Amino acid sequence: IAMNYPSSDQSFQGAFFAGILHYRRGELTSSAASLNRAILLALEPLESAGAYLWLGKVSQSLGETGKAQEYWNSAAAADPAGYYGLRAKELTEGKEAFQSPETFDLHIDLTNAREVAAAWMRTSFNLPPQVDLDYSAELWNDARFVRAREYWSLGLYSQARQEFESLRMDNRLDVVNSFRLLKAFLDYGFYASAIETSQTIATLAGYSDIALAENLPAYFSYVYYGTYYLPWVQDAAETYGVPVLVLYSLIHQESRFQPFAVSAAGAQGLLQLMPKTAATIASEINYPPNFSAEDLGVPLYNLTLGANYLARQYFVFDGDHYVALAAYNSGPGNAREWKDIAGEDPDLFVGSIRYLESRTYIRKIAEIFAQYARLYGK
Repeated sequence: IAMNYPSSDQSFQGAFFAGILHYRRGELTSSAASLNRAILLALEPLESAGAYLWLGKVSQSLGETGKAQEYWNSAAAADPAGYYGLRAKELTEGKEAFQSPETFDLHIDLTNAREVAAAWMRTSFNLPPQVDLDYSAELWNDARFVRAREYWSLGLYSQARQEFESLRMDNRLDVVNSFRLLKAFLDYGFYASAIETSQTIATLAGYSDIALAENLPAYFSYVYYGTYYLPWVQDAAETYGVPVLVLYSLIHQESRFQPFAVSAAGAQGLLQLMPKTAATIASEINYPPNFSAEDLGVPLYNLTLGANYLARQYFVFDGDHYVALAAYNSGPGNAREWKDIAGEDPDLFVGSIRYLESRTYIRKIAEIFAQYARLYGK
C-alpha cells in the first residue's frame, strides 16, 4: 500500500506497521526503510512522532545509542503532548511507562485558582471592571438554567445535564458566560460539562490543546484534569492496590466523570462497566448489597466495582500497565494474545494491537496520565 498507492489515506499506516512488523521479525534494515517512508507519508504530528519513535528503537537495537536519542528528540518535538512524543521522552530519560511522581498532592484550592484565572480573563479579553464574572441575571434566569436547577434538586440528573448542555453549547463563543457557567457546572457536579467548557475557554484564548497551553492559568487545567470524587477514588485505589493517577486517567477517558454515561454497547457509569461484569464482581465481594444495573449510576458503587475489575487485570498480567488497560478495554483474551507477541516491550505491545479503537484507547490514557502527573506531581 505504502509503495504502490502513496496517495491512499492508508499509506502511512501501511508503511508504519510494515516497519513494526519488520522490527518484530528482526529485519532492522527493512524496518528502517519502511519507517523512513512513513516519515515522508506522515500528515499529522501523531504520525511523525510515531515513525520517529520507532526509528529510534531500530537505532537502539543496532547499538546506535546517539542516533536513537536524536530520533526520540525529534518525536518529542513533533508531538510533545501526544502519546508517541511522551513515550519518546520516557525512553530518552530512561523512565518506565506510567511512572507516577514520587510525591504528589491531589488537593487543589480551586477557589484561589479561579481568582487568578478571573484576573487573567479581564486582562486577556479586555473586560471592563464592572463585568461580573460570577453571575449574570440574564443567564441565571434563562429558562434552561432554572429547569436545570429544578431537575437537579429532584435528582433528575440526566434531564438537568441536557438543560445545562444546551446552555453550554449556545454560549460556547461567549467567553464571559462560559467562565460563569464553568463554576456552575462544578458546583452542581456536572464535571463533563466543566471539562468541555474549560477547553472552550482555552480555544477562545487561542489554544487548540489545553495540555499545551503553557500560558493559560492553571485553573483551567485543574478543571480539565480534575480530581473529582477524590476521597472515593483514593479509597478505591488504596483498597485494590491500583495507582490512583492511572485510575483517574481511566475515569477521564471512559466517562469524563459523568456518572450516568452509557455507551452504545451498554457500559455504564464512571468506569463504563458492563452490567453483567459488574454483577459478577458485586456477587463475589458482596458489595453493593442487592446489586442491580441501576447501581452503576452511583459513583461510589461504580468506582468500587471498576477499581476491583482493573485490579484483577493488573493481577492477571503481573502489574503491566499497558496489558492491564488493554484487558480492561478489549478483554483479557485479546490482551494476552498481544502480550505474547510483544513480550516485555510496551511499544511493541501497542504496535501489535489489531484494533484502532484499542490502540487509541491506550494512547489516550497515557496522554491523560502524563498531564495528571505533571499537574499534581511534586
